[in-house]
Amino acid sequence: MNATKRRKPAKEAPAPVEDQIHDKPDNILACRDMRHAWAIDLPYYGVSIEGGVRGALYVERRAGCMRCNTQRIELYRVHKNRLERLSTKYVYPEEYHIRGAKRGDDVVGKARFEQYRRSQPKV
Repeated sequence: MNATKRRKPAKEAPAPVEDQIHDKPDNILACRDMRHAWAIDLPYYGVSIEGGVRGALYVERRAGCMRCNTQRIELYRVHKNRLERLSTKYVYPEEYHIRGAKRGDDVVGKARFEQYRRSQPKV
């Protein structure tokens, strides 16, 4: 008996990076250019983590970008006189993503140029 392989439907190729950037709102471009404008949403609060050191204290802190609503979640281990950052996780809004961008695409530079282009008077 011959098994036939099912083919996955071909994914649609993403639009060119420049076109995606051209369609982004100003607040997203500002964050890609100048980085995020963080504000603390939840100050340090205790958490328990699976596989952590027994008896150790762990805390998280949550921040949100005031421009684009990206969320940043930081996990720390508390020591006697310092915090040790263990991880930082980011949750981006859907419109933040640039599909198909590769290393060397200079997304930041292209976002910066798009902001410049928008700031110029229409002729």
